[in-house]
Amino acid sequence: EAVRRGRYREKPCRKRQRRAYEACRRLYNAEMSRKISFLARANRHDPWLGC
Repeated sequence: EAVRRGRYREKPCRKRQRRAYEACRRLYNAEMSRKISFLARANRHDPWLGC
């Protein structure tokens, strides 16, 4: 991804947009993975697997 982006010059406005989008995406993905892991833990038949 970074190699492909470095092939051409990125305009400053596009760079700001990309950085803001990537920051929002990282935050969204982190929150969704936290939520999914919480829900998966709550809906298990035996929450203490292996014990």
